[in-house]
Amino acid sequence: MQDPPLEWDTSALSNDSRAWFITTWPGKVANAPDAEMLFVLELPSARCLSIQLVVDSTRGWQHQALSRLASISPAPDILITDNSKLHHFLVSAGASFHKPATSYLDKPITLMPAIHQCILSLMELFNEPAFRTRSGISNLNEALESWRVVYNRRDEVGKA
Repeated sequence: MQDPPLEWDTSALSNDSRAWFITTWPGKVANAPDAEMLFVLELPSARCLSIQLVVDSTRGWQHQALSRLASISPAPDILITDNSKLHHFLVSAGASFHKPATSYLDKPITLMPAIHQCILSLMELFNEPAFRTRSGISNLNEALESWRVVYNRRDEVGKA
């Protein structure tokens, strides 16, 4: 008998387990039609670990980016995506981590409050006139990194 599917949108991850939600968006969202955006959100802390535009379409760039991220941040227990094209990259990256990570493909995870709130915040950024008039990958990545830093500080600001 097969185990029931995990429902990430309704179940809380324990503090003992860490997961990364990983997805990509076409660069046209960020005024860069020749790029893809890699987005990594850590759960359950809801910290944005990485958001960047990548122009290099070298095969396997996603694996390289995730492995690089795991070299500077503790690798997670679980890798989750809503993008079927990313699943094999997650499997290969997870297997190469110092502590291997289990990989899942789960479409409804974007309904999880931590992910949903982050995506709403990103949509606000994408719709800001100052962001929409930006061009150039490095310029856009600077704006995305600024958003990421501010987003990750939101809890600190609320406590002050």
